[in-house]
Amino acid sequence: AQTGMWFAQQLDPLNPIYNTGEYVEINGNINQEIFELAVRKVVTEAEALHIRFEEDEIGPWQVIEKSSNFH
Repeated sequence: AQTGMWFAQQLDPLNPIYNTGEYVEINGNINQEIFELAVRKVVTEAEALHIRFEEDEIGPWQVIEKSSNFH
């Protein structure tokens, strides 16, 4: 299934159909420092957020990157 999605995206790379986004509305006060630490922990532990794709004449494959800084 992932290979099919990769191939479809290669056919039309400017089509945003496979881009995903989400937002969460928080009502009330939060401690921004603790919230940021929590988000960073989730991103660090979620392996799927560290995957990029490489390809050669054989085809595509996934590369799992180590945790990286984000802004």
